[in-house]
Amino acid sequence: MSCVYEITKLLMEIIKAAPDVVFRDSRQLEAMHRMVGFIHQNYSRKISLAGIAEAGFVSRSTCCEIFKKYADKPPIEYLTEYRIGKSAELLLSSCLNVTEIAEQCGFGGASYFTETFRKIMGCTPTEYRQK
Repeated sequence: MSCVYEITKLLMEIIKAAPDVVFRDSRQLEAMHRMVGFIHQNYSRKISLAGIAEAGFVSRSTCCEIFKKYADKPPIEYLTEYRIGKSAELLLSSCLNVTEIAEQCGFGGASYFTETFRKIMGCTPTEYRQK
C-alpha cells in the first residue's frame, strides 16, 4: 500500500507541474514563431544572433535552445539554409547574376555565397542554374 501511495503522490506532482510545462512550451513556440518570422522578413539584411533573439523577446542562449529544440539546428544555420533556399529560387526564376543574388539574399560576397551554396546544395550556383 505504501508503494501505491508513493506512486499516487508522484503522479499528483507531475499533474500539478504539467500546466507549467505546457505554458513554457507555448511561450517557446511563440518565440520561435516570432524569430522565424523575423528571419523570413529580414534574410536579405545583415542579421545577428542578438537580433534574432530580440525578435523572440528571449536571450541569445534561450534563442539557441529554442532553435535546437524545434528546428534541430542553431539559428544562424537556419538563417543560412533559408538564404540558400531563397537564392536557389532566384537562380531558377531570374536572370540575376550570382553576385546580385548573393547580395539580395544577405550574403557578404559572391565567393562566400558560392562556397556556402556548394556545401549545402552539392554544386555551385552556376551549376545549379544550368541543371
